[in-house]
Amino acid sequence: MTETAPRDRPKQRGRGAAPTVARKAHYRHIKNPFAPMKVFSDDRIEAMHEEKGPEIDDVRKAALEDYIGKATAAGGAEPVS
Repeated sequence: MTETAPRDRPKQRGRGAAPTVARKAHYRHIKNPFAPMKVFSDDRIEAMHEEKGPEIDDVRKAALEDYIGKATAAGGAEPVS
């Protein structure tokens, strides 16, 4: 008895087999059918923005200066003080 592995068999369809249908999806034009979910209510978002204090701006500024300093040093330039 000779056993043939499924991958060794030729992929042929019989006479009565239904023809395959080509799948047509326009991937560049796919749209999400669902509405966006709200994670926070509008009141909570407004409160978050009001809670932001001046210390947040200081943290952002320090992080940006650190990033710029590392980027200029990596490129061979001297960081500007």
